[in-house]
Amino acid sequence: MRLFEERKKWWKGVKHSYDTSLFKPTEEWFEYSDIQENVSNKTVPPPTQSFIPQVSDEIINIQNDEPVVMEMLAVVEEYTADYSSMSTEMYEEEPERKPTDSTPTFTHLYPSPDFISTIRLEEKLQQEKYIKVFNTIAVSNYYSTYLELRKGHRDNPAFYTDVATLFRQKGLKGEAFLILSNLAELELENHKLLRGLGYYLLQWNYTEPAIFIFERVKELRPEEAQSLRDLTHAYKQHAEYQRAVDLLYDITLQPWDDRFPEIEVIAVTEMNEIIMWAEQKKKKVKISHIDSRLLENLPVDIRIVVGWSTDNTDIDLWVTDPLGETCKYSNRSTRIRGTMSRDFTQGFGPEEFMLKQAIKGTYTIHADYFGSHEQTLKEPVMIYMDIYTRYSQTEEKKESLIFRLSKEKEFLTLGTIEIK
Repeated sequence: MRLFEERKKWWKGVKHSYDTSLFKPTEEWFEYSDIQENVSNKTVPPPTQSFIPQVSDEIINIQNDEPVVMEMLAVVEEYTADYSSMSTEMYEEEPERKPTDSTPTFTHLYPSPDFISTIRLEEKLQQEKYIKVFNTIAVSNYYSTYLELRKGHRDNPAFYTDVATLFRQKGLKGEAFLILSNLAELELENHKLLRGLGYYLLQWNYTEPAIFIFERVKELRPEEAQSLRDLTHAYKQHAEYQRAVDLLYDITLQPWDDRFPEIEVIAVTEMNEIIMWAEQKKKKVKISHIDSRLLENLPVDIRIVVGWSTDNTDIDLWVTDPLGETCKYSNRSTRIRGTMSRDFTQGFGPEEFMLKQAIKGTYTIHADYFGSHEQTLKEPVMIYMDIYTRYSQTEEKKESLIFRLSKEKEFLTLGTIEIK
């Protein structure tokens, strides 16, 4: 409950205006770039009044467009309450800073309300030796070559996911599904393999088999929040909105292991998005059993969510905005008010980036595969990413990507978003 209230405050605190011009960050901003870390342990004085924006219930009214105010906005809003009882009379009032003629500016930084977004995904394929064999033959010979190669890779899960992906890229969708289904036959009780299989089925829009697989994962691993969340996505994609809403609400009610920090607030956000879609499609969804304080839709211009198939794994989501600032675990709040969820160093994720109001330009998405703490790791680590623009709005656009990671310490570019 508290976490969702904090998210609502963040959402309501973002000024949504499309005619704002921002000044390019100056060196003055970097003098304050470490305040978020220091202010939490009260090692720096509270900001002076000239740097505190006037905040109402619904909107932040920026008194100046000066660089420091814009850069300090996210930090000041979060921590002003901590110092509300402290006097600032002992601190010298800062002189008002005005932009000069030499100050570089971004004009029309924000797009129009009906902006155009383009999502591009880096659909790479690991170039294993068996994949290189297919690169030398005609597509008509693919399946017979697969049957021959399978003799030497019968127990290798990565072989089936890689070859199935290649077949699908070449338009052989039926054959790709048959090849991928071998994952379920390798180890029927292996929740890691089944989870990865479910991700592929969802991306390829085989929703009924995905529901079957994720129901099995939930039976095998009911103590893991991701088991419920994965099943939720399958039900949502199959337009079974009531079942999806109920599963997400269950996530908010249960106590979870420390491997899943703040999974509840992500579940509530997704629950409200599904309720919105059910209303748009005139599908009845019962919500009377849900705490009314959790029922509030929070639409944003950009939302990116990354999860993975293997427990005790640390994969970090990085998003670099058009100003060149990267939002990540060590910089969770950016100048343009992008925000990153808690760092999942164990479990399955997800890590989530949200930006209520996007500025024009290119957003680049990376994944940093830091490593896995699993004692045995014979199953491939699958990363699954959903990219949304206009999230939780009728104009919502979504693209998904699944990618097999090959080694630890791997840094990948997963895609870009272009806002015009």
